[in-house]
Amino acid sequence: MNWKIILYLSLASIVIGVASVFGIFNSNFMPLVMLIFSVVSGYVIAKKSNTQLFMNGVLVGLFSGILISVIQAVMFDTYLLNNKESLDGFTNITGAMPTTSVIIFLGPFIGLIYGIIAGMVASKIYKSNKK
Repeated sequence: MNWKIILYLSLASIVIGVASVFGIFNSNFMPLVMLIFSVVSGYVIAKKSNTQLFMNGVLVGLFSGILISVIQAVMFDTYLLNNKESLDGFTNITGAMPTTSVIIFLGPFIGLIYGIIAGMVASKIYKSNKK
């Protein structure tokens, strides 16, 4: 594991989390931002690591998902002010559970999805550079 790269890439997600809270990346645009982040993370992992590339990507995604969801939950009122379209989605899925709890619960799972993408990209780039 390359913990230094995992840490740096995960900390970069703080910028994404804060940007989403202030509406720079609204909820409709966030999947594209995270996809781009995953591809860039995969590229960096492939260039800076040579072992366990897939796991490095998965951990970056997991930690990023946790960080982004915690930022959004802690600053939830500001998030809603700047992402009004998100309120409808939260109303439909939360039920009796507090919305911030749903955000914190879903964050790691969403992060894992993007981490798998980052891991696959890293593995593919590394293998193609070895040939």
